[in-house]
Amino acid sequence: MLQGWSGHYYILNTAAIEKLGLKESEPDPLGGRFVRDSDGKLTGLTQEYATFRLHRRISELTTDQEALRRTRDFLSSAVRLGINSVQNMSAPIAPDRLVSLRVSTHSFSHADHALRADRRTSPHHRRGPRRRIKARSNLESLPT
Repeated sequence: MLQGWSGHYYILNTAAIEKLGLKESEPDPLGGRFVRDSDGKLTGLTQEYATFRLHRRISELTTDQEALRRTRDFLSSAVRLGINSVQNMSAPIAPDRLVSLRVSTHSFSHADHALRADRRTSPHHRRGPRRRIKARSNLESLPT
């Protein structure tokens, strides 16, 4: 599976099409499409909002442990770079799964603790009062 540099399309081989469960009858989502050849067969090219459907399916194939590990790694990297707020309106993980991961494992509390610890040692935190970044973890607001 190759993602275009713009993020607006993917190119899938036959193995990826099968692994993601795409069928020839897969309907095009509003604002996107699964490109088909003249016989109506999927070519492996997806455009625009069809990629969101692929993101969700890839997320569903990821184990809870792997999803948590990747989330922790991402958040730790963001904090090291001085980034203290992240939003992704097209996040592939389903909201109910995200909440269930937090409730069942309390792993986000560990990630939140790591964010606080990293924040205290971040060079962005030591710049002084004028340039200090007011950092607050949005993870604290997730329901428990």
